[in-house]
Amino acid sequence: MWKVQLKSSKEHCASDVERLENAIFPECVAVTWQEQREIQQNQDWLIEALYADEPDAADLAPLLSASDASDIQIEKVPDVDWVAENQRTFQPLRVGRFLVADHQHMNEIGSGETLILVDAGAAFGTGHHGTTLGCLEALVALAKLDRPNRILDLGTGSGILAIASAKLWRAPVLATDLDPVAVCVATENARVNDVASLIRTARANGFRHRVIMQSAPFDLIVANILARPLCQLAAAFPRHLSSRGQVILSGLVIDQEPMVLSAFRSAGLFLDSRIRSEEWSTLILSRTRH
Repeated sequence: MWKVQLKSSKEHCASDVERLENAIFPECVAVTWQEQREIQQNQDWLIEALYADEPDAADLAPLLSASDASDIQIEKVPDVDWVAENQRTFQPLRVGRFLVADHQHMNEIGSGETLILVDAGAAFGTGHHGTTLGCLEALVALAKLDRPNRILDLGTGSGILAIASAKLWRAPVLATDLDPVAVCVATENARVNDVASLIRTARANGFRHRVIMQSAPFDLIVANILARPLCQLAAAFPRHLSSRGQVILSGLVIDQEPMVLSAFRSAGLFLDSRIRSEEWSTLILSRTRH
């Protein structure tokens, strides 16, 4: 793995991030932007891009242009056993009635708590990220008000949100993901958590899958992906949502809320409430304008 680090004095916004992603993906594995004003007054942003192989000048030209960077550094990232590292640092997470824990900590469950058993791995999440945490909080809040009969977890990852939904409502959940490894992980996690009979998994790109069309309309759609794909898929949500249905969206930072909400308002869905965890945002929407 190779890391490219750029320093930019330009003040960047969400549209800059989208422009940069368009410029360099799929060559680049990931991009992170970190505001540095509190550290250096003359340096607004530190931008890092990760590459599987050592990049050449052709890879970096669009990155330099999109970021307006004045300085660039390239270094090899040491190989790390992320599975072992995640297992070493994993800590149980409590959200409402849920305890998200691995096998090492599963016995820490308290009276009245519901266990979501997920062993830390190299990817797909263990519930600790602000977006997954926000979605879990949203599910717990909705459980006090409603009882959806059919649920879609779009971009399921490790399957945590599908498992939580199945345990909250004992209702059928369709859990889909574009990544075939994620689908396998979610399938296994559903089995380990004794909800395999309620959760059906499938590999799907957005809403384009026969099983989604056959299972719709859904009373609840959870989509913890990214802001740009959410906007691209916005028009399809109401077509797969029941008249009383609700939507939980996450995978976006607070600054991206206006962009996402605008796309969904145009599709006929409106904000009910929001949950924020540090810089991350989770949005709950329905067909009712408030």
